[in-house]
Amino acid sequence: MLKNIWTIICKSSLVDKDNNSLSLSEILEKIKIDVGVTKKTDKSISIPLDFQIVSFWVNSDGKERKEVVKIEMVDPNNKNLFEKELEISFKKGMRRMRFRALFHNFLVTVSGDYLVNVYLKDKSKKRFVQTSSTPIEVIATKTIVPQT
Repeated sequence: MLKNIWTIICKSSLVDKDNNSLSLSEILEKIKIDVGVTKKTDKSISIPLDFQIVSFWVNSDGKERKEVVKIEMVDPNNKNLFEKELEISFKKGMRRMRFRALFHNFLVTVSGDYLVNVYLKDKSKKRFVQTSSTPIEVIATKTIVPQT
């Protein structure tokens, strides 16, 4: 059985090659930006921000497996801003895994709570099942209308 234990949004992470320990730097729970958008538009503004989505998984039965994971971010109005699918592979006997997905821009539509949702593909039903949801609050200090 495969289980998502946690998912964290951070600015950077570092894996120590000697002992495989993971250090997370600047965990993002809230972002304050100097521009925003009106609630009347469905367009997004791309904020230059390097960030990572780091997720920890446990393979309790230790079986060899290849799985497809989907990461998505939705805005406070439940608009899907992006999706990314990744394949994770467990060798036989491998019981733990972390993956890091790197991003270079943060899409903003309105102030509020954005969600990073992680899904695991259910092969038997051929659909994705949500395994975690991590919030990040975005506060826009000024309001502008995106150019069309």
